[in-house]
Amino acid sequence: MITQQLQIVLNVPLTSALVVDWRKQPLYRSLMRRPWRLDKNGLLLVNLEPFDQPAEEIHRTFLRMWRYYRS
Repeated sequence: MITQQLQIVLNVPLTSALVVDWRKQPLYRSLMRRPWRLDKNGLLLVNLEPFDQPAEEIHRTFLRMWRYYRS
């Protein structure tokens, strides 16, 4: 089985990198599964299987969003 995942390395702690703290969500949102998980080394792992587009397209979208929000 081949799985593809996007690995994101943060240069700041997760709590300051997020726009909204995902731990302070309403109860019904906390029951939903997150499309990412946090490695013990601080690496964000995003499983690309649930998304409908090819992995390369998802990576380009993440880069475009990163560039937009960085400026």
